[in-house]
This record gives sequence, C-alpha cells and structure tokens, in this order.
Amino acid sequence: MAEPTTIHSTFVIERSFAKPPERVFAAFADPKQKRKWFVDGRDALDIIAYDLDFRAGGVERFVV
Repeated sequence: MAEPTTIHSTFVIERSFAKPPERVFAAFADPKQKRKWFVDGRDALDIIAYDLDFRAGGVERFVV
C-alpha cells in the first residue's frame, strides 16, 4: 500500500507583520497584548476567561 501523502499532526500558519520580529514576539508573549489581538472586541463571543502561559510546554486557554 502507498504511503499517506498527508500528515495530520502538523500545520503551519504564516502571517507578515509591519513591525520588527522582536516586537511581534513580545506581543505574543504578553498576555495583556495578546488578549487585545485575539479576545477583546469580539462581539460574537462571550469570553469568560483568558489565560496564557507562554513558557515552553505552557498552555493558552479561552473560556467561552
């Protein structure tokens, strides 16, 4: 049988920002800044809680 051509355990999302990489990384690492990008102002969602542990092995959690 042929080997599968799709690997379902990985994916890549790419996006370009008009800011230096250090500034973008800092925004992703800071829970208050990342919340502004992804949580605040979303009328369709009633976000109850948002937590971010940006360390290796950490988790990000939205509670809707």
